[in-house]
Amino acid sequence: MISIKYTCRGYRYAPESFRAYKVLIPTNGQPEYTELPFTAEQRTEIGNTYICKGEAAATALMKRLDRVLQRKQRLFITYGFMDASNPSQYHYTRQLYCKSDAPLKERGRIYLEFKDYLARGSEVTLTEYTLDEHYCPVGQKKTVDCYQVNADLAKPILVYLRLID
Repeated sequence: MISIKYTCRGYRYAPESFRAYKVLIPTNGQPEYTELPFTAEQRTEIGNTYICKGEAAATALMKRLDRVLQRKQRLFITYGFMDASNPSQYHYTRQLYCKSDAPLKERGRIYLEFKDYLARGSEVTLTEYTLDEHYCPVGQKKTVDCYQVNADLAKPILVYLRLID
């Protein structure tokens, strides 16, 4: 059994010097300190909270910011294209995706690979969604088997996918 504890260290008169750590404590063994990759503003906020409100408030803030980081790490993106004949529909693939903070080179590879696939005129099986004015899926979805995709390759869109645990 491993217990998790949050702690921070820093200089009292310099809140920007605070560093936050997640400590994994095994039942028998040495605790393992892992520094949490927070921004300078977040570290300053943790330091100010620790100095002004105490350790419990700073620990709660660290947990909240760590959960936000973990949520961002489960967010993936892919690229899609608007349908040329029906502008309320778009086409995307779930097979080609990367993390939302992936390097530009990897994101560009996914974009070009899917664009080339659609440009070749391959037949695909896809799921259609009815979209509202903000391009959010609403209504019933229906699966259309093997038809020619008529995508407007000049109108790419970024599609966010969530990893479900």
